[in-house]
Amino acid sequence: MKHFAALLTILTLTSVSLADEFLGIFLQGQRIGYIHSVVSTTTDGRTASLVTTHIGAKVLGQGMSLKITSKSIKKGVSLESQDYMIESAGRVQRITAAYMPNSVNLTRVVDGQPEKRTLTIPEGMLVLDDPTVGLLGKGAPEAGTKLEFLILDPTTLTLVKNEAEYLGIKPYKGEGIEGTGNMLRVVDPRATTEIWLDKKGELVYATGPLGMVMKPITRAEAVGTEGYMPEVDIAAVSRIVPDKPIDEPASLKSLKLKLVGANLPRLKGDYFQSVTRNEDGSTTLAIHPPTRAAHSSTISIAGRSSPELIKPGLNMPVGSEEMKAEALKAVGRETDAAEAASMISKHVFRLIKPNASIGVLRDAREILKTKEGVCRDYATLAATLMRTAGIPTKLVTGAVYSNGGFYYHAWVEAFTGDRWLAFDPTLGGGLADATHIKFAEGGTEEAFITFTLDGAKIQVLETIRK
Repeated sequence: MKHFAALLTILTLTSVSLADEFLGIFLQGQRIGYIHSVVSTTTDGRTASLVTTHIGAKVLGQGMSLKITSKSIKKGVSLESQDYMIESAGRVQRITAAYMPNSVNLTRVVDGQPEKRTLTIPEGMLVLDDPTVGLLGKGAPEAGTKLEFLILDPTTLTLVKNEAEYLGIKPYKGEGIEGTGNMLRVVDPRATTEIWLDKKGELVYATGPLGMVMKPITRAEAVGTEGYMPEVDIAAVSRIVPDKPIDEPASLKSLKLKLVGANLPRLKGDYFQSVTRNEDGSTTLAIHPPTRAAHSSTISIAGRSSPELIKPGLNMPVGSEEMKAEALKAVGRETDAAEAASMISKHVFRLIKPNASIGVLRDAREILKTKEGVCRDYATLAATLMRTAGIPTKLVTGAVYSNGGFYYHAWVEAFTGDRWLAFDPTLGGGLADATHIKFAEGGTEEAFITFTLDGAKIQVLETIRK
């Protein structure tokens, strides 16, 4: 099922004996994009794939377009190479992957400069672009058969563990079509996808997060009208409205919520929030962000306590000349860790202008150069500047309450000597309030391999004011 990787990231290549297909992507009944795949067998028996994905939709009222192409070659089920190009709002990222028996050699070009990284493939694990080959390659297995595999995420340059399960012949219905097919459920840390295949192994129907539906369409339907942009707004569709409004979020000391209708094993508790699993399958979440300590440490003392978190990372060129200059501009001679972190967060808030049309993860140098972006860009730049100043810092992803609902969001956490403080450089630059739900933290690789609250309902149990 050559469309699989496209549902999460995407693939691409040229060849002979073409299998030329289009797969439409629909959200709330509107087509928001399509996947075009061309797959063939080369003369030496390798499989070559060329997959192009176009996504176009509104985000917070702005038009966002994303194009992902990839070239891949494999022998049997084993990948030999992949070549990605990701384009959005005039930004272009290129990533190549060369597969060795026990590793993957990656090259990413940022602002004309190549960056290299090698990932280790755990013993016994396969890196696949299509789990159906491994699961259904020799015919339909028994219902309940599972396959664990890895998939390359070119945006975070990581190998992500997935699990595919064959569920047997099952019916499907939606977007004007219905029938039966071989059903697979693919569980990725970010989302779950359900796929139906016909007897030839071709995709006939699929569902993804937020009620997304995928089905085969014609070339004419895929291309559509030039400049077509659906009215559906991804941010509005993905937001979750709680059972009652939350007034004056900034005045909250703590907030207690109940999440119903979603299995959330990756939602963890820490200093910022407490998580309780209930017998009825719901989750109680108490959010209690720390306030600033009366006496925080100096930057040098805080930095020595967590040296790993002041180092460079993917998209965070800590210590580069431009980051040094910008960090100095933000903090001057300030030596108090909490005060310096606050100054950087507010500096980024003032510096960057919102632009929701950008649909790709970006390097902090490009963010600083263009001075525009979305919350993940604000957070990436703030984290890079804080680390450059010597303050241990993590990126954080999750959701925040705004305009009557919880929206997916990103912010930062800085260690100030005796505690972590959460700052939100997108929403004013001050401390993150108690309406921030934390999903994941770390560098780009950890924070942006996150998950959704798809299917969850939120009940407000308790609000405590300062």
